[in-house]
Amino acid sequence: MVQGLDFSKSKLSGLIPPTIGECSNLLYLDLSKNSFQGHIPTSLPDLKGLEYIDLSSNNLSGSIPSLGNLQYLQLLNLSENKLQGEVPSQGVFLNASGVFLDGNPELCRGIADLGLPKCTITRSHSGRSQGLLIAISAATIVTLTVFVFLVMLFLKRKRTRRQSSTETENEDSKNLEAFEGNLSRVSGRPDR
Repeated sequence: MVQGLDFSKSKLSGLIPPTIGECSNLLYLDLSKNSFQGHIPTSLPDLKGLEYIDLSSNNLSGSIPSLGNLQYLQLLNLSENKLQGEVPSQGVFLNASGVFLDGNPELCRGIADLGLPKCTITRSHSGRSQGLLIAISAATIVTLTVFVFLVMLFLKRKRTRRQSSTETENEDSKNLEAFEGNLSRVSGRPDR
């Protein structure tokens, strides 16, 4: 039964395999001084018996997963990576002397004792703003569509009235001529 993995300084690269979480009997894990990249595997918290984790001096990025359920974890070294975001505030992170995070300039504190800068609160209104923008756009499109429809309807009616008026004038002229013709026959006057 393997209780520890030490692959430090092994020139390993790529992603840390997510299957690392299946090594349920591990007490220590040292993958430091390699070229691992990507996120810390989300399966790492499944190693409930871990006492020591060293993932320092790699190219790991993203946020630190919650390790609060690793109740035996006494030392966590994540220094010299590219980690970012707020550091969790439970478990091993409550013991500042057992956590090493130097060399990750984009990390911010979860706990003041870690000596990290405060996290800036960036309340994202982008979701609301995007929803508002979509609603305004939809309302504008509907309004323009109704406006164009009304203009087309107005122009069609105007054209229909013009045609109707012209037809009525032609009929009136014909009727007037017919009437005058009938009138001249009755009165005995010749047609024009």
